[in-house]
Amino acid sequence: MALEPSLPAAAQSQQQTHGTVSGRIVDQTGHGVAGADLTLMRDQESVIQEVQSDDDGQFTFAHVPPGPLQLRIVAEGFAAQMVSGTLLFSENYVFPQITLFLATQTTEIYVSPSREEIAQ
Repeated sequence: MALEPSLPAAAQSQQQTHGTVSGRIVDQTGHGVAGADLTLMRDQESVIQEVQSDDDGQFTFAHVPPGPLQLRIVAEGFAAQMVSGTLLFSENYVFPQITLFLATQTTEIYVSPSREEIAQ
């Protein structure tokens, strides 16, 4: 009788409590946004993982600890976006489809009066 290899207790515990987080990033027309940078965080400063969306805008984070999550999405030409969710123990959490909007560009021009005196 052959014994199957088993994982160390810590790895088994991690597999039982950690889950996955996935979703899809699209533009306003519904097309997937490829190459978006996604950062999964516990709060504004505690980064859990970073990935990029695939050619269809899909992304997946594996082995994510349970708890509240924030997902920051940055893609060239689009306004950055932040969405939140909560991952339960051993859950496979799927964010609802996330639509990115085109970035608006604002140009500001400052004009100040000249200090030159005009001769009369």
